[in-house]
Amino acid sequence: MKKNLYTKLFIFLISILPSLTYAGYNIAPVKVQLNKNKKIETMQFTNGNNKEGRFQLIVLKQQNKNGKSTYTEAKDVIVTPGMFKLAPSQTQTIRVAINSNTIYGKQEDGYKLVIKELPHRDTRVANANFVNLVTEFRVPISIDISNN
Repeated sequence: MKKNLYTKLFIFLISILPSLTYAGYNIAPVKVQLNKNKKIETMQFTNGNNKEGRFQLIVLKQQNKNGKSTYTEAKDVIVTPGMFKLAPSQTQTIRVAINSNTIYGKQEDGYKLVIKELPHRDTRVANANFVNLVTEFRVPISIDISNN
């Protein structure tokens, strides 16, 4: 009976652990929409964890070749800041903007804003055996610059 209870408790803890671990970050809005009249969009990224985080922002463009999707760094959509530190309970404003006239006249929906958490460098545990988990968020960017 105890073994069954411990098994259920273990499964329950494993199932809720990821939600507790990653629940510390908040992104709003969860999709960026740009168009002819709205060439810049702002987002809010909040650190709800109890440790300072360091983050890097990259915009990727999806390209389909021979039935396979590949991602390359986008040059026609920019994001600022490129990197930032965020203290606990602080919020960072992120701006996404159209950088080029080359995408005008067509619809694009193959962009992703990647928010990468950078690993912590803790010198106290540099020689210890541990795993440093980091998160990565991919926020879709929708661009509609058609003449309709």
